[in-house]
Amino acid sequence: MSSEQRIDVACAVLVFDERNNVLLVKRRRDPHVPEALWCWPTGRLEFGETGAQAAARETLEETGVTIRILSPHPQHVSEYIEPVKEEHCVLLEYVGRYVSGEEQNMEPEKHDAVRWFSLASLPENLSFSTKTALEKVLKD
Repeated sequence: MSSEQRIDVACAVLVFDERNNVLLVKRRRDPHVPEALWCWPTGRLEFGETGAQAAARETLEETGVTIRILSPHPQHVSEYIEPVKEEHCVLLEYVGRYVSGEEQNMEPEKHDAVRWFSLASLPENLSFSTKTALEKVLKD
């Protein structure tokens, strides 16, 4: 392993409102992704914070929405290795409920849009991890 390689720990959260709509962000394209994909709010864990705190913080930073994480423990844990991007990430997956705020694109340099979707009208271009997480949560 070179000195540049590392394993990141990230947190992601499926946020539902009172009607069970889910909050998604549309990530901008990058050289490794041919199209902009809709996904859940996600970000790296910072030193000294819990996974649940990171998930809530990232949601607020990305969307302007304050949430309540339903459990301090991740709903699921996934691991992604992307050799092309030389990334290795352990993803702590949470479920949260809307508390307050109006959704808005707080990071336009990273996202094209932020939007609530009903489960019956999810976009076709969901990221793999978001689609997998939704399937797991809806099954549980």
